[in-house]
Amino acid sequence: MGEWAVNEISYLRPNRLHCDLCGQPIAGRYWITLVEGAGQRSFCDPAHEQKYIDYWLPRHGASLQGGR
Repeated sequence: MGEWAVNEISYLRPNRLHCDLCGQPIAGRYWITLVEGAGQRSFCDPAHEQKYIDYWLPRHGASLQGGR
């Protein structure tokens, strides 16, 4: 089960965070969770966590980074 987190916005330290499923840049809040076999992952939406588990992992495994 994941939780919402907030991406720190700073002009001095750019924090480049992307959804591990779709690759969309995340500017504000994001869904962070620990996926079994894949480690900690960040998603733009909780639905993307479920798609990652149901679709991405069975087809591609955890060795590749997200759907990018």
